[in-house]
Amino acid sequence: MLLDHEPKDLDAAQPVAVGYADEGNGNGSVISLWSGRRTGLPSYEECSSTVDAEGTTKQRLTKSAVLCVRISAGNIARLKLTELDSDGILGDDRATFDAVLWKAS
Repeated sequence: MLLDHEPKDLDAAQPVAVGYADEGNGNGSVISLWSGRRTGLPSYEECSSTVDAEGTTKQRLTKSAVLCVRISAGNIARLKLTELDSDGILGDDRATFDAVLWKAS
């Protein structure tokens, strides 16, 4: 999944670009850099817990970053950075992620 300056709706069945409407996930989303165990990727429960404990509205990206995100509808996303075309701060830059989306339970 490519994230750039155009908002995306991660709550859609298939994440889609929403142009500059207020329907993207930037408003109300909470992000946490995964810093748990070093082998494997975090589960739904681990991502949900780290977002609750350490969530913020912005996160600096580093090589191989794994982000846990509570998106606007309460769903959880796990984003593993695969490519970064920037200085590490999302703005007009582009980042590509392997993404897993879980519906809130």
